[in-house]
Amino acid sequence: MSLGEFDAGGRRRPLPIPGAEFSLDVDQVLVAIGQQPVFPFPAEEDNPRISKRGLLNILLKGKPPVDIL
Repeated sequence: MSLGEFDAGGRRRPLPIPGAEFSLDVDQVLVAIGQQPVFPFPAEEDNPRISKRGLLNILLKGKPPVDIL
């Protein structure tokens, strides 16, 4: 996306860049839409650890500490 001209409200509208589309082949997708997490894992030990702020704890390498994710 690139920024187009300013509109009447003073904001620049995003414009698609032709040919910049791409797709990714993935096995799983973690949807994060800013609501409370719901973990459908069967066993408590398989559940990822959640911080006091309700965030998914990750390792310093940027991945979750459980292999199921």
